[in-house]
Amino acid sequence: EHIYKRNCLIEIPSKQYIYVSLHLQPERSTNPEGAHFDNQWLMIEMISKCLPAGWFILIKEHPKQFKYDLRTIHARQESFYTSISRIKNAHFMSLNVSQDELILKSEMTATVSGSVGWESLIDGKPVLIFSENWHSKCTASRYVYDLNSVKKAIKSYSNMTSTDVKSYVVDFIKEVSSSIVFGAMKIDHELYFIPDDKKEFAVENVSSAIMERLKE
Repeated sequence: EHIYKRNCLIEIPSKQYIYVSLHLQPERSTNPEGAHFDNQWLMIEMISKCLPAGWFILIKEHPKQFKYDLRTIHARQESFYTSISRIKNAHFMSLNVSQDELILKSEMTATVSGSVGWESLIDGKPVLIFSENWHSKCTASRYVYDLNSVKKAIKSYSNMTSTDVKSYVVDFIKEVSSSIVFGAMKIDHELYFIPDDKKEFAVENVSSAIMERLKE
């Protein structure tokens, strides 16, 4: 944590940038879902090699990563932060800087499979997704996996307006709406995200969706 804070910017530079929100690790969002991008340094280095001239990468650590937890205490090493700090045009951001502000001022965002991707799309910002997640079929949320796909996506996104992105999101939602279920997959998600007066409704939704699939 000391090493991270020592290398942080405390204000967003007035430059064009791609925002990377680091994942909490260990977590299934990177292992197994991210495959070799479980090493998030690889994702950042790949983006760096594809950046347009004058652009930056701004990186913010997950807010829970530095909290004492037996699962996370050995998930980061000094070399993780020092190796990223050596990547050209890559900068860590202070944890005090708002993620909402980092998204809104960015050209686009990048993540392995995190919720920042969907947050970006809602705010009209395209996102580079380094795994095949639930919204990677959206035109403004491309699955990228190598230098060529990253370069193509950045070039395409550079010409997208916020209105374009939101239009693609609406089209995507229309396409997948029949597969969307209001509910939760885990009990803690139900506790945090489902209002008390909707819990029974959510359980019925999930169970009926499972039964419907079994009948197919």
